[in-house]
Amino acid sequence: MVGVSGTSRNGSFHQYYQCVTNRRKGGCKKKTVKKMFIEDLVVNETRRILTPDNIDKIARFVVDLYDSTKLKQYNKTAHSCKK
Repeated sequence: MVGVSGTSRNGSFHQYYQCVTNRRKGGCKKKTVKKMFIEDLVVNETRRILTPDNIDKIARFVVDLYDSTKLKQYNKTAHSCKK
């Protein structure tokens, strides 16, 4: 779905999400959805998921991933310098 906007005949500005993949050829049957509905849903779900416990878990995972990647890069550099 892609964000789309338009102005109605009376001049009101509307924002919504619409499936644009093959829409004109009949490939997508999804109805348009108001922008605020989807964006509020995303924000509320994100707030529900990002509890302090989950933020700590994510932070630890990212640090561990960074450390293991950094260590691998260091080992590659160290081995190439010895030659």
